[in-house]
Amino acid sequence: MIGPLVLMAVAKLSSLALPRPPGDLLVLAEWVLGSGIGADFAGVGLAELVRGAAVSVAATLWMLLMSVAFALALVPLTDQSPASLLLALSPGGLSGVSMVALALGIDPAFVTAHNVFRVLLILIVAPVVFRLAGGSRNDTESAPGKAPQRRP
Repeated sequence: MIGPLVLMAVAKLSSLALPRPPGDLLVLAEWVLGSGIGADFAGVGLAELVRGAAVSVAATLWMLLMSVAFALALVPLTDQSPASLLLALSPGGLSGVSMVALALGIDPAFVTAHNVFRVLLILIVAPVVFRLAGGSRNDTESAPGKAPQRRP
């Protein structure tokens, strides 16, 4: 996934005129991505889905509220539209936000660059914050797929 990202960055920086992908191709890509995500939920019980959905909705609303606040704060400081700033600062998968940017006519390079920066920042900052909060590298209590362990 990095190869096409680098290639597009070089093309964008060299001011090449880049055509928009056809709308039907975007719709097909959205269907494929959505089907892949939906397939991950096969075999999950209804109670677990409802619990997960409630937490996901709350977290999504909080993150979108923060994204809107930061986007509105940055509008007067940049030459970007509120929509492009909101999309660039919104949480989401790289492929998903890139396709939304294309569908809305927003520069996908701008959105992708900010999302890559956000992910890299989280990967660098989160371990430091975790250690400062008292966590250790061997702490498996909250690791995905691991049962919580009782401490003696």
